[in-house]
Amino acid sequence: MSGTFHVFSVNEADLKLRDHKKRRPHSKSKSGCLSCKARRVKCDQAKPRCLRCQRNGLGCSYTPGEPTALTRHSTSRQVSRSLPLLPHLDLPISDPSGRQYGTPAAALLHHFAHNWRTIFALPGAGDVLPLCPGRPHLTNAVLALAACHLRHHAGGHGGHGPPPPDPHRVAEHFRGSLALRDFRAAMSQRPLDALARADTGVLVLAAVLLNLLAFVLPADEDVASWTAGAEAAGADPSRSWVFSARPDRLGWLAVQFGLRPLLLETRPRRRGISLGPLLGAPQYDEGGEFSKGGLALLDGVPDAWLDVFGLARGREGRGVSSSSSEVAQFLFQDPLRLLVVLRDLEPVDANIYMYLRFVGTLEHEFRSLLYERDEKALWLFGYWLGLMCRFEHIWWCGRRVRRDFTAIVMWLRSCGVTARPGREGLLWTDMMMDLEDTPSWLPTSSMPSEETQPEVTSSLSVVPQNGQQK
Repeated sequence: MSGTFHVFSVNEADLKLRDHKKRRPHSKSKSGCLSCKARRVKCDQAKPRCLRCQRNGLGCSYTPGEPTALTRHSTSRQVSRSLPLLPHLDLPISDPSGRQYGTPAAALLHHFAHNWRTIFALPGAGDVLPLCPGRPHLTNAVLALAACHLRHHAGGHGGHGPPPPDPHRVAEHFRGSLALRDFRAAMSQRPLDALARADTGVLVLAAVLLNLLAFVLPADEDVASWTAGAEAAGADPSRSWVFSARPDRLGWLAVQFGLRPLLLETRPRRRGISLGPLLGAPQYDEGGEFSKGGLALLDGVPDAWLDVFGLARGREGRGVSSSSSEVAQFLFQDPLRLLVVLRDLEPVDANIYMYLRFVGTLEHEFRSLLYERDEKALWLFGYWLGLMCRFEHIWWCGRRVRRDFTAIVMWLRSCGVTARPGREGLLWTDMMMDLEDTPSWLPTSSMPSEETQPEVTSSLSVVPQNGQQK
């Protein structure tokens, strides 16, 4: 039987070749929003939120001042060739595409290359992209921080309830998880003392970037930003860890605590490596009067602070140790002394490293006290948060420190510490006044005149001329 088949059409004679319609000439826009660029779709460029992002429930962000934009067929390699600041990166994995992975790596690299000074917002921070090739832990930390910056500055979705899936937020979590995985792998590959000097510095640099990433207030704790983006009103204090019962509520602080042991362990191998002060202000990391254990002098600490925290001064200005004050001295002495230094330190960007140095004076037991909402620990940590409120213009810390500072004040007020009977209530009244005044800083021109100015006897002690404690 033949296997040949024939198909006949009764209208075959009437077939005509359809004319090919040429595509109308058009110009490509390079000023669309980042979400449309990432998905390679046309953007109507409506501001503050384009129509496509409104329809899909996505965050809409326009990055100001970008000299170029991603074209329709951009890849990370093509972007690298076109931007002198952006070297080709040897990404640890193939760049995944699709909504489940968020903003593509090419878009994140493009954003980071043109905005890295704004992203770090730290004086002296050098460009880290040339250090990324072959180092996936640093590469993914950079990508996660870029996505976090985009998410922070993206416009809100204009509605109520939880935020819809946002490509920047997805990329922040995806790249952040990869950065943590690769960082652990880099730490476990070989002993730290066996690493090359340059690799040691890069390892610390990646840890610093992960610290910044952890410091940023997460989207699920910042309801105001869902609808108004970076220009939103202050974050809701009721969502702070102070009022939370979640066991991981202080996970962000645990990340900050992990930096000090790494700095101490790698200090000998980092000497002579020039990666800028982004490595945790090495001028305060090399010991000396600002190092852990070097802040024992209590001359400048107010009497009310010492009484509440159970500390006292010796004949030479040092804390008096007793069985009842050993724990207080171990946990509170150095942090209190540094707070006295910081409260009069001008809040300029060059001094932010000194403000951040406070976390390095805290012991792990102190974090346990915060979990238990110990009143003294909350006051001490809240005082530092209040000082950090002087840097609210820095995007990665402003909303967190203001929210948690307000929450601590609310908690202590609700505990009635100022209404306690006798001297304790009076002491706490002074303490709360000091706490609530911390965000404000008086410039030198507003300080008392030279006739009433205290005599500075050392870099860490301030004694009035009449010999009485300030």
